[in-house]
Amino acid sequence: MRISLLVSSMLLVLIIGCSGGSPLAPQGTPPVETPREAALGSPNHVLWGMWDITIDGKSMTAEAVPIRGAQFTCNVTMFMQPPKSPINMIALAVLPGSEPMNGYFEVDVTLRHPFPGLNMYNGFDVRGILMADGSIIGSHDSNVLRAGPGDTSLVNADGYTRWWNYPEFTTYETIFGFTRGKLGPPNHPTATVNPYKYFALGLDPDTPVTDLDVSTRGFFPTLAGTQTRTYKIQFKMNGGQTVFDFQYAVDASWDDPDKDYAPDFPQEAFSLSANCHEAWTLSVNDAGSTAYWLNADEKGGEFVLDIEVYDWQAAVNPGGVPAEVSGLWLEGDVLGGAVDALSVATILPGSTSVSSVFEVTLGSLNLTKSGPETLFCTVESANPSSYEPQIPGGSSFAYPEATLAAYFTFDATVSGEAPYVQPTVLSIDPDWGWADEAYTDVTVTGTDFAPGCTVDLEYAPGDTLELTNLQYVDSTTLTFDLDLFDATIGLYDVIVTNPVAAPGVLVDGFEVKLFEAMWPVTQGNPQHTGTIGFDGPNGPANGNFAPAWFYTFADVAKGNATPVFLNDTTIFFCIPFNYLDTNHLPAIAVDMATHATKWTKVFNTTTHSAAVFQGLSEDGSIALLWDWPSYDLYGVDAENGDTLWGPVAAASGSSDGYATLDQDGNFIVNSGSSVRSIDPDTGSINWTCPLASGGYCTPAVGTDGTIYAYGNWLSNAQLHAIDPSTGTEKWVTYGMGRCDNGVVFNPVTEKIIVFSQGGLYCWQDNGSSCSLYWHVSMSYAWYCSPSVAPNGDIYLIDGGGTMRRIDPSNGSTLNSSPGYEGGYGNRIAIGDNGLIYVNNEAYFRCANSNCSLKWSYYGDYYSYWSAPAIGQDGTVYSARRTSGLCAWHD
Repeated sequence: MRISLLVSSMLLVLIIGCSGGSPLAPQGTPPVETPREAALGSPNHVLWGMWDITIDGKSMTAEAVPIRGAQFTCNVTMFMQPPKSPINMIALAVLPGSEPMNGYFEVDVTLRHPFPGLNMYNGFDVRGILMADGSIIGSHDSNVLRAGPGDTSLVNADGYTRWWNYPEFTTYETIFGFTRGKLGPPNHPTATVNPYKYFALGLDPDTPVTDLDVSTRGFFPTLAGTQTRTYKIQFKMNGGQTVFDFQYAVDASWDDPDKDYAPDFPQEAFSLSANCHEAWTLSVNDAGSTAYWLNADEKGGEFVLDIEVYDWQAAVNPGGVPAEVSGLWLEGDVLGGAVDALSVATILPGSTSVSSVFEVTLGSLNLTKSGPETLFCTVESANPSSYEPQIPGGSSFAYPEATLAAYFTFDATVSGEAPYVQPTVLSIDPDWGWADEAYTDVTVTGTDFAPGCTVDLEYAPGDTLELTNLQYVDSTTLTFDLDLFDATIGLYDVIVTNPVAAPGVLVDGFEVKLFEAMWPVTQGNPQHTGTIGFDGPNGPANGNFAPAWFYTFADVAKGNATPVFLNDTTIFFCIPFNYLDTNHLPAIAVDMATHATKWTKVFNTTTHSAAVFQGLSEDGSIALLWDWPSYDLYGVDAENGDTLWGPVAAASGSSDGYATLDQDGNFIVNSGSSVRSIDPDTGSINWTCPLASGGYCTPAVGTDGTIYAYGNWLSNAQLHAIDPSTGTEKWVTYGMGRCDNGVVFNPVTEKIIVFSQGGLYCWQDNGSSCSLYWHVSMSYAWYCSPSVAPNGDIYLIDGGGTMRRIDPSNGSTLNSSPGYEGGYGNRIAIGDNGLIYVNNEAYFRCANSNCSLKWSYYGDYYSYWSAPAIGQDGTVYSARRTSGLCAWHD
């Protein structure tokens, strides 16, 4: 409960003064509690006194005259001044820093506790209030009237309060009202919110209130009983003359102490209810504001402010300061009105146990000049929320119809210079990506990046990529995540924009590419699933469907066709099987648009030689070629066939085992004695993992980056899991029999699929070990890797020539279709439309997702071994021993 006493400690005088005891030197035991004292004996807002202050500018002296309320039941003014009191409770000293001619005065105000020796009346949160006229009407609360330009103002105010203002506390002739005294000025000050200085133990005249040791709780003891604060007052002027008259009130908080502490009643005798319930101070720090004003056309930015609110009651509220504050409002010309800061604030821990920081960003500023802009802050109390006197019948008194609040002003600075310079964008890594893919930790480097900067990847105005999780690392580095779903194919400018500064641009710095299937580079993806990602040709509902065009070359019938690779413009294939010592069979690159030879490549002219495609780099710019019979590896420019690096010894190998790509784009090659990670740009070996007899088996890469490869392919084939960073082996399975097929990772079920002489196996990776998930006995087919549809279903052609659709949860056959010859070399490619394409022996076939035949093409015999590749334009390609390169499209 709050009680308010208009003149010098009405509470104590009503209790003591009228009963004949001295308020200064009580005789005998402390006064007996009276019914009135009991009624007022809970949290108190006490008006210790109110004075008219007159300052003589010539003599540099000041006089404090207590206001006399003639109509009060008990006139106690006599106890506040001589002769009843040997000294005044308030003393003034004008300081040398005053400028009387300009109406500016610096005054030391000393307050003396009115009841020295009566320790039970130790005070808290004592505030000396300067009361004057007001001219600024509040935006949040139109009943707030405070000093404006030309009014008397307290330049160094510690805060502002609504307590005891003349216009609103109007229950006259009572202890909660005011009646003008005989010595008062003709008119009372009009401001409803007035500035004050805070008096407490531990505060020197100029010490900021925020430096107060919070353990003291703003204590004002009866002994030594005096505290001094410096007031810096700018008085209003009238015709070049200073107008000195104003009024001064002293406000304090108090509550009954714990009687067990009598007679000393130290600070700990008083609970927190003896402190004021509203915020007692506030501090503001700039947290990275960018507001600036150069002229009417060049301005902008935001205020970013850390507003620290201090509230004593937070110490006993489980919710802390945020639970004590019901509203935080900011207003000022630069804001264009009142702003609800609490609703947009980020709440952070404060610097003390009784404070919290409310970080707010204020934009859309009304900027008209550079320099300080004064903001007025209202901190509303959650409980209590009213100025109503908290005594029985308190509602019968007049008080402000407003939420109990504390008020403060502070300056936010508008810079006279643009806060940031134009940044420079130097690079982005990676500098390209596939459409419909997502990338994390994309890194932009440059100079002069600023906190709060933005990044845009712009194809054209309004056509930008989706960026998330943008992180400012430092002035040279930014990172973010990038989603290329449904992105426009092409080149994008990389734009970094600092707050209120011109953007930096890396023109065409990033490219979005449409994914091109590169067979058998992981059969269209690192998991080696055979799902390509593009729609292949539909063709007729049934019957024969001939290729749209052929590409033939000399000696086409001298070997067995191998899988086809594609990039944006070129088809890569070869027919490397040699049965004559005079054969020198090249790797061949065919122009996709003209169907003409781009280049051919042979590395040596020794007898019985061949250059075999093993894969393409992630961007399709570098082809990996294997030379037979030297077993060396080479990196070749995919555009012109120039050798970029090599030879790199592959130890041994096969024309039927291919490379895959790990998550960093390195070639993973399974050779005769090891698995190797090779940098596609330089040919350098990142690591080697010993793995005997890798044979024809293409490795697969799991979605977490783990590499799965085969070893001992001829007799006791085992699956190995390899760490992609170090090449160390994580685990190995038991033997599953000979395997000439690639390993497949099912990204839907997160399981590994192996088709070997032992049947079809499904393995679970447990991290440092593995376990068999299921196994199905099945006739073996050489060079026939399983494929995985987008829904996780598994497709393969078994050794009996039956195409099977297999349930990935248990290995059971869901659909089947016979008639695919012996299954030899049947490598399946799956289109995005769900159609299945396979080249085996004399036929090229297209099947539906239920394995039923859709259409086929009959060619000459011995066309097996090749695997289809689907281009982004819907063309499906395959190499055939009898006719060379074939292309089908609708």
